[in-house]
Amino acid sequence: MSIMEDGGQLIRAMLFVCTGCTICCNAGAGEANWHISGFGTIAGAMTDEDIAEYRTEQTQSKGATSDVDWGLHSVLGMKLSVDLGEQWSLTTQAVARRNGSDDLVPNLDWLYLSYHPRSWFDLRAGRFIMPAFLLSDYLEVGYAQPTIGPPAHVYIQGSISTFEGLQLFNRFPVGTGSLSIQTSAGSSEADIYVQSPDFKLVFDINNLASINANYEWNNWLLRAGFLQADFSPDPLYTLETKFTSLGVQYDNGKLLFIAERITRESEPITDSVTAQYILAGWHFGKWLPSITYSEANVEYIWLVNVQADSEATALTLRYDLSRSTAIKLQWEQVPPTADALWLNPYPAFLAGKDREIVSFGLDFVF
Repeated sequence: MSIMEDGGQLIRAMLFVCTGCTICCNAGAGEANWHISGFGTIAGAMTDEDIAEYRTEQTQSKGATSDVDWGLHSVLGMKLSVDLGEQWSLTTQAVARRNGSDDLVPNLDWLYLSYHPRSWFDLRAGRFIMPAFLLSDYLEVGYAQPTIGPPAHVYIQGSISTFEGLQLFNRFPVGTGSLSIQTSAGSSEADIYVQSPDFKLVFDINNLASINANYEWNNWLLRAGFLQADFSPDPLYTLETKFTSLGVQYDNGKLLFIAERITRESEPITDSVTAQYILAGWHFGKWLPSITYSEANVEYIWLVNVQADSEATALTLRYDLSRSTAIKLQWEQVPPTADALWLNPYPAFLAGKDREIVSFGLDFVF
């Protein structure tokens, strides 16, 4: 797609987001206090491959090739928080991004009602972002991240973005830091494309339960998470899946360091994934160069038999134009054996060299 060709879709996405926020404001009119904010990324991506397509989520049935793709990383979002008084509040976040083969498809990532009778206690009901990763809460906010997007080599292993249900959020002072614990339960569904735009699995996700703990102390953020759910790609069988994650982030204004490791195990059909990445960067005033190394070990023996190890490297240069805008340039080298990242792989491609991806973009918040 080109920016001009997709201008109408972008406008429709913005109208959807603004309309949703207006409805929520009207619903919370009267004594309610509300705050609205937004974010977006306009980015292009291209590879050195003409046939196989590079993607960042398994919900995408279209990816980047040797032509500049303006939909792979581009995102538009708005968030509304409404204080309804009497210990109640409403939060909604609408995001337009690539879904299937369409770009800037609007979706509600958050829409939940909160009850917070104490400063350390929130009970929430509605739709939430799937709490799978260190960066999950601001996964779509490019400005909040040092790179064009989270390491796709790792994050594509958990491509289901939202769920509906209940969430309990607690926060406590521990030592000189702060501990927050997020407990969730619910269900979801998602369309997953397996290596081909024509091969789609519709997953029903039930009995979802997760617990995540974050500890913030000075320049450190530590995270541990566990999620389990029943995934049903077919009414005849169910995969009992467990997903664990460990993450750490350090940023003292000069050195930036992020590392994360995830594992996914499913039964009774083998589906085993271990993936991790390390990101290191250094702030030079408004400039932030960084390097990211990621690797994945994938083994699954259902639908197709895949056993593969893969490694990827990314170099990113970020420049902050202002307190609300940043530009980024990124080069990645990704192997063809990183199977979830590629659509339409062919024998010569799979046996070939590592592929290069170049991305560039503008991130903004308002």
